[in-house]
Amino acid sequence: MSWETRERGGRYYTRSRRVNGKIEREYIGTGFLAEMASELDRLDREHREWERIERQLARSEAEASELRPALQVNIADKQVNVAGDVHTGAKEAAA
Repeated sequence: MSWETRERGGRYYTRSRRVNGKIEREYIGTGFLAEMASELDRLDREHREWERIERQLARSEAEASELRPALQVNIADKQVNVAGDVHTGAKEAAA
């Protein structure tokens, strides 16, 4: 999808789409209708980008949910070790 300029200075809007493995170019035209088609295409691209971001976020949240139990166990182990080290340190100081 792009605006193109002819040698004589006219601007026109075209769309390129893949059909059966080949790129087909569709001439949209000039003026108000071309401006509206351009804006609709821009909104469509933006919508697809937001959908892609939402899918990526959902995958990241799913991965985080899978990792959360392992991280909680690891944190709990470290708390036990820290508490044990502090306790052991107190025994060594008394000895």
